[in-house]
Amino acid sequence: MFEASDLAIAAFIGVGAGLVGGLAGVGGSIIMLPALALFVGFSTAEKTEQHLYAAAAMAVNFVVALPAARTHLKKVDGPVLSMVRWLLPAALVGIVVGVLVSNQVQGDRLKLLLAAFIAAYSIFNLFRAFRPKNPPNAPAPAQRPPAPALAATGGFTGLAAGVLGIGGGIVLVPVLQLACRVPIKPAIAASSAVMAVTAILGASLKLGTLGEHGLDWRDGLLLAGAMAPGAIAGSMIGSALTHALPTRVFRIVLSVILLAAAARMAGIL
Repeated sequence: MFEASDLAIAAFIGVGAGLVGGLAGVGGSIIMLPALALFVGFSTAEKTEQHLYAAAAMAVNFVVALPAARTHLKKVDGPVLSMVRWLLPAALVGIVVGVLVSNQVQGDRLKLLLAAFIAAYSIFNLFRAFRPKNPPNAPAPAQRPPAPALAATGGFTGLAAGVLGIGGGIVLVPVLQLACRVPIKPAIAASSAVMAVTAILGASLKLGTLGEHGLDWRDGLLLAGAMAPGAIAGSMIGSALTHALPTRVFRIVLSVILLAAAARMAGIL
């Protein structure tokens, strides 16, 4: 299905996805999916390949999240593993439900839904980048967030990940910060740990159901294999840089680029 040029493009996409995933704890799908849509493209008006891209992206999310999680967990103090204990079961249920829901949605609609999500994420990121760092009367960070809040966060994250084909960290990190008042670095560490498990379940289920859309699971693995080596290397570099560099400029630049990509996916640009 894929030509050599498509796989070469996918390999470069993997490097960028790994770097961003490791740096921001977001799994890399936020780069992979729009890049595949824009640079590899679709063969039908229904854009059925969106399901294939989602399956491949979730497979790569596993190899991105695993080394990132190991690095983050070594460098971050606090109750990260105790949070994962509540986040993970709900996220596993959520991602299964999400994948099954996504299989009922036509590829072109999934693409537009993803574009809307990316735009919303980018606007949210820009807002957070420019707001005061410590607003007055801000609540103190929670050292041990309540279990129900963590379970709800995990379930919502898994559902979004399964529907859109994203790693989940792009949802989990900000929700942990806002709803559970978890500081950024423990949130990224917990996100990477959760994604290292949920991504492999989501990818397996999505690959196994590609036949429902007339697609071959082997093409999904081929695409994932092209992206994975660069994603692993990029993830290791990005996760190390998280603890050495300020994230504000990175967040602004990434958000602007993603806004443009979302607009292109939606046919606005």
